[in-house]
Amino acid sequence: MRNRLLQAGVLLFSLASVLHAIELTVAERSGIDRINEPVTCGVPLPEGWANSADELVLRTNGEAIPCEFREVAHWPDGSLRWVHLDFQASVEASARLNLSLDKGTQAQFDSRLEVVEEQGKITVSTGKIKAEVLASGFNVFNSVWLDTGSDGNYDKQLVSTHDRGLVMWADGQEYLSSSGQNTELTVENQGTMRVVLKAEGDLKSTTGATGFHFICRLYFFNNSPLVRLAYTFENRGPYLEGREDKVTLEGLHVELPTADSHSEFLLGLPDQDLRATFSEE
Repeated sequence: MRNRLLQAGVLLFSLASVLHAIELTVAERSGIDRINEPVTCGVPLPEGWANSADELVLRTNGEAIPCEFREVAHWPDGSLRWVHLDFQASVEASARLNLSLDKGTQAQFDSRLEVVEEQGKITVSTGKIKAEVLASGFNVFNSVWLDTGSDGNYDKQLVSTHDRGLVMWADGQEYLSSSGQNTELTVENQGTMRVVLKAEGDLKSTTGATGFHFICRLYFFNNSPLVRLAYTFENRGPYLEGREDKVTLEGLHVELPTADSHSEFLLGLPDQDLRATFSEE
């Protein structure tokens, strides 16, 4: 057994000493041309290969591209074991993009991400859109504006102030995130390529009854109009103890009244994304 462990250690050391780059592939599977699409991924590294994320560079066709590197885990010797990458990729419909993670000089770029924290709200600007997010009365986006001229002037409103957001229908009752007054809103991550806001609270009815507990994360990306939403809901009632608090769930929605009824949107789905246009109907 000791000899086997020794052989394995020699193998890992050899791998780190001869490894020049780690090949990565981004595949487009929905038949939609992707232009500067945000990509987040994790990459495992062999022991001893890199000691800091500052040593890493992401390349495509031999050219370094803007990328944010986050150190996630380390080997016993202190070298990087896992690293998370945030970058943007342009891929034609149903095509693939090959990249390489290597050691070298990182691409220099200006991050246009800005975060302004004020009492009861957070405003995020990406260089393409500016979104206002409320804590009390959390409605996902209280407003969203688009910079149509790429001049720093957010002149076109996409989402106007509303009282909807996360919506739950259960047992004939409507529950809303915007009816809750104790939502905790925080900046969970702020980097050069990505900002993550986390909102956590309870869905409430207009009478004050409590529905599901929710955790909602909003992902904003540098110089991008795209926003990703991750929504987790929990029934925190004592239903596991005899199921006396069982809920008949009739609907679970994300509602965002748009200011422009004819804008095109892209909806990300697990198997295939959907491109469509908002209608007044």
